[in-house]
Amino acid sequence: MCVDGSTPEIYGIYRDITERKHAEEALKRSEAYLSEGQRLSHTGSWARNVSTGEVYFSQESFRIFGLDPATTKVTIETVLSRMHPDDRPSFAETIQKAFHDASDYEGDYRIVLENGTIRHIHLIGHPVKNAAGNVIEFIGTHMDVTEQHLSRKALQDALVEINTLKEQLLQENVALRQEIDETSMFEEIRREEQLIAKGVEGARDGWTDRFYCPHLWGNRHRQGTDRTCDSQSEFQAIERLRQGELCRDSYRFT
Repeated sequence: MCVDGSTPEIYGIYRDITERKHAEEALKRSEAYLSEGQRLSHTGSWARNVSTGEVYFSQESFRIFGLDPATTKVTIETVLSRMHPDDRPSFAETIQKAFHDASDYEGDYRIVLENGTIRHIHLIGHPVKNAAGNVIEFIGTHMDVTEQHLSRKALQDALVEINTLKEQLLQENVALRQEIDETSMFEEIRREEQLIAKGVEGARDGWTDRFYCPHLWGNRHRQGTDRTCDSQSEFQAIERLRQGELCRDSYRFT
């Protein structure tokens, strides 16, 4: 450009954009921190335009749903296609009610990836309104809680197994106690039979060896002379001992 028409001149404007560059760098760092935080916590962010149906997914949201951000344009139909068939009706009802009431919503759902893997998702949504009070979009997060769900289920299964083993052990203890009681009863019967036989044999020989039947031989220790017992009395003593009519006591002749 020539001012006087003879010598060309060049004019320029310099603008200090240092602050803008700093802001851009800060924004990039903030986005990087957010992305890394979402990756570490398995939490993705999303937004859905109510009028157009367009859905925004963060990088972590794409990862959770097993979608390629380079080739996938996310819509509400995309999300529904990933929903477990049993959870689709309740999910559709929840978002429909949230839109009608312009309210927050929250829920737990399952999604099915292309390879058949099932993931458990905790979803939170929040309505955004315009100046007129109408809902224009929803924003929210979905967290992959599959590991927590599996850990909780493993703990529940372990508690069920512990209770089952506890019940089995209790039943085995009861059976063992019954077996011990029966064995003790048989031992007691055997000892009584031995004592009966020993008492009768002692009566034949004229002594009792710590076995004493007061109903039959109660006067022998006082008389000191009558040291015999006829056969009929012996058999009566055995029968009465078996039936519990006679008692045992500790006694020894002197």
